[in-house]
Amino acid sequence: MARSTFNKQQSIGSEQRQQTVELNCFERLLSLFNLRDNRGEDSGDWTYIERPTNFSVKSRKASDLIVPEESEIRIFVGGQTTFFGITLTSYPYPENEYTMKCQHILKPDKDDPIAGKMKIRDNDELISLHGIFLPFKTHDKVLDMFKEIKVDGETLTKMVVRRKTRLNKLKWYELLTILAPGSRTAEVVTVLNHEKHKLRKKDINNLKSESVHFYKVPGTQRYLMIDDTGLDAKHISDDTSDDAKLMIKTMKMCVNNKKSQMHFYASLRDKARSRYISVDGNDGRIFLADEPHWFEHRSDGNRTQFVVEGMNLNLAYDHAIDDVATTRAEFMFEEFSQSQQLEEQLAV
Repeated sequence: MARSTFNKQQSIGSEQRQQTVELNCFERLLSLFNLRDNRGEDSGDWTYIERPTNFSVKSRKASDLIVPEESEIRIFVGGQTTFFGITLTSYPYPENEYTMKCQHILKPDKDDPIAGKMKIRDNDELISLHGIFLPFKTHDKVLDMFKEIKVDGETLTKMVVRRKTRLNKLKWYELLTILAPGSRTAEVVTVLNHEKHKLRKKDINNLKSESVHFYKVPGTQRYLMIDDTGLDAKHISDDTSDDAKLMIKTMKMCVNNKKSQMHFYASLRDKARSRYISVDGNDGRIFLADEPHWFEHRSDGNRTQFVVEGMNLNLAYDHAIDDVATTRAEFMFEEFSQSQQLEEQLAV
């Protein structure tokens, strides 16, 4: 009797293992043809969302779930805004994720020919526009940047997108377009010229963006400044040189091969002499150099953190010594663009 029961249990266990193997093979077949999304549910449509490894939507309460923002992209043509034929959906990263702000996904209108001529596809992830990396920008800021596109038949509009293939691989493309006002009443915008270039790994890791900023020490009226005396955090006065006030931030991107995760690095230099803020790899001492030093770049709103890679040090203002230094404590400068009125930031 015991032997019979044992044989029966063995048979049941064998059948269950066989069903598991068959199911796993079936799931792999579905994933090969892109019929199953990341959560294991059948799906004919998907959006690639690069979540931090320590973040799981399923583990969070319903009230904490991240809600995407969705808006039509509009551009200026003839002094008024018009629908660009593309919808932008932005998925915010968690509030504790300081490396990036949002993931921006494009959805072209099937009835609008502009996106088709620009080779934009459904679910393309927008990485950069006008040479500016967008994962650090909010939904509204990206919409504003599209309104800066010049529809004059001469200016080149540059976009970098990445798209997921049916084999779950990511491909990167640079889209170059010249837009002009439409020649017919029904055609508000026309594409004069367009080029699409597939980007290789070395092309992706060579992508850079440059912008000009003020960097303010939080809670003070001190700003990062490079002048004849070197690097310091000083109060800005009316007679302070504009070039000394401004810092040029150059950003570059590196992509992890295995998970295709984006990592961003930044260098800082003054506008006048192009002297870069650098850190000695042995003792953490700050000095100015002719070549860029690449900090890990993290941001939270208008607050920016510059981390010395491999040393667990942050570029900071040390109140104890009244000087710019490196510290193990987290420190973030307030970042303001050159276009923002400096008088507003100087107001007490």
